[in-house]
Amino acid sequence: MSEEWKYIKGYCRKYRIYSDGKVRRYDRKNRKWMDLKVGYHEDGYPVISLYRPIGFVPRHKRHTVHRLVGLYFVDNPKNKPQVNHINSIKTDNRCENLEWVTASENSLHRSRNVGRISCYRKLEDVQVLTMHTLERKYSQKYFADIYNVNQVTVWSILRGKTWKWMGLT
Repeated sequence: MSEEWKYIKGYCRKYRIYSDGKVRRYDRKNRKWMDLKVGYHEDGYPVISLYRPIGFVPRHKRHTVHRLVGLYFVDNPKNKPQVNHINSIKTDNRCENLEWVTASENSLHRSRNVGRISCYRKLEDVQVLTMHTLERKYSQKYFADIYNVNQVTVWSILRGKTWKWMGLT
């Protein structure tokens, strides 16, 4: 797919959103398009801050990148209110990975995929399976050391407090 972009409305052609999730701003000093610095919302979603002076007062408005890509590149014929990441990776903002959903559809998708894919997790499925398989042979401290996680994390996994979706307890 070729790189497709559109101007973000309301910002005097100063910002572009790309179908792969990049956001760029025009730098008048250097006369070229520069990638915008991306921050992260407390929930892990990439956000950007766009600047627009209103009168004499400068205004910054924060936008989630996936919502902007959804607005500009993903069809919404049923006028659904929320944008969902199909593969559950919050940082994958390509238009082919996004879909419009209702709040209940989004909640259902989240509950079905919780814990399966996360950019924050330190353990892979096979490591958790190994812990359960060898639980009686090795100590929790041993697993914590070899997988570089806290011992409480190992305890939580082995007692079924976390990673419940694997159905190992």
